[in-house]
Amino acid sequence: MKVAHFSNCFTPKNNGVVVSIRTFTEGLKKYGLECLIIVPEYKNFKGPDSENTERVPGLMLKDYSFHSSFDKELKEKIKDYDIFHIHHMPFSFMGEKNLANRAFNFAKSEGKKIVLHNHTRYDIYALVYFKALKLCSKFAKKKVLEKNIYFCNQADAVICPSESLKDFLVENGLKSYSETIPTPVNLEQFKNGKRGKIRKEYGILENEVLFLYVGRIGEDKNISALSNAVSDLPEDSGIKLMFVGDGNKKKNLEKKLNAIFVGTVNHDEIQDYYAAADIFGTMSYSETQGIITNEAQASGKPIIA
Repeated sequence: MKVAHFSNCFTPKNNGVVVSIRTFTEGLKKYGLECLIIVPEYKNFKGPDSENTERVPGLMLKDYSFHSSFDKELKEKIKDYDIFHIHHMPFSFMGEKNLANRAFNFAKSEGKKIVLHNHTRYDIYALVYFKALKLCSKFAKKKVLEKNIYFCNQADAVICPSESLKDFLVENGLKSYSETIPTPVNLEQFKNGKRGKIRKEYGILENEVLFLYVGRIGEDKNISALSNAVSDLPEDSGIKLMFVGDGNKKKNLEKKLNAIFVGTVNHDEIQDYYAAADIFGTMSYSETQGIITNEAQASGKPIIA
């Protein structure tokens, strides 16, 4: 069996969707399935990519596919794939045709089996990153959710990373066959983090407590509440703060907090940052699984959430 995975983002972007695609494709290959990953082309990304990755040119918006090409050559390459596993909802609000949208429409026209992977609470995410929608937030949230459910009901199967998300979608009208399949964590990876390496690099003494946050530094992660909670720590508290990730609120946080801002880290190295930490914290209200909390647990860290 051949499975084609489609996503509106991929490496060099590093988020839960990217981690999930890699994890699922590796798992499927172990069961003998052939996988192809079709993702956007990033101008400044030089690779390397795995052999089973196909890059598609197009216009990008905030590192996501906004209007994608989907040429005859690509269609020829994927026409004999059995399942189209699409990792973003194929929304089109302004007539744009992102990669997920192109893949969804092509799959429908060819009679392919479609699996939609509902990684995200789109009704929350859209209001955070499309500011114009805030002017009519209740109406916009309702319409985005309706669109989300509509596309899910056009699919042959829907994957949800948590039971709570599945329940939420069913309560709001999901009829298609659905399964809860969390993205697994490679436990071996997080047993071998190099604690001393990161603490030495950032000048953190062994008697100091390191509080770690990993993830997008954005409104949807409730980052303001987290920063407010830690901003009153006295300088002599012996607690150091470290933020791993990037996002539209990073510059604000850099002005507000006396903290270490690492930026985006390759996922193959993230275990070292968990190992360096003593406490992990997040106050996100938009998680559908929260891979970062699973990774922190796998690293043996206490979690404040």
